Amino acid sequence: MRVASEPRYLEFNFAPSRAWAVYRFAARREAMAVLLEAPAPQILVRRAPAHLTLEASVSVGDLTGGGASALHLRLGAAAVLEDDNGRLSYWALCHPPGKPDFHHPDGFVLELDL
Repeated sequence: MRVASEPRYLEFNFAPSRAWAVYRFAARREAMAVLLEAPAPQILVRRAPAHLTLEASVSVGDLTGGGASALHLRLGAAAVLEDDNGRLSYWALCHPPGKPDFHHPDGFVLELDL
């Protein structure tokens, strides 16, 4: 998640085990830091024989300073899945050219105004 006009961004990681982490980057893959003050997200996992659903809710205001009256955010949603044979597949709203790179600015395609 990034404020549209800034190079810095946040990366949220959620797992079916309900483990989670938030990282702050100063720019693309630069100056990564664990965001320890991040409030715990709400994570809901539903499993069925043919699918798994993971829903995560985060308080964006707490992570973006909360003082701005309006925010224009760009988000990239992505997942890395491992099948029963250990093969990985990469999924995203948008894949920029080349190898999968979830940090590429062109992958932040979902725009939200808060």
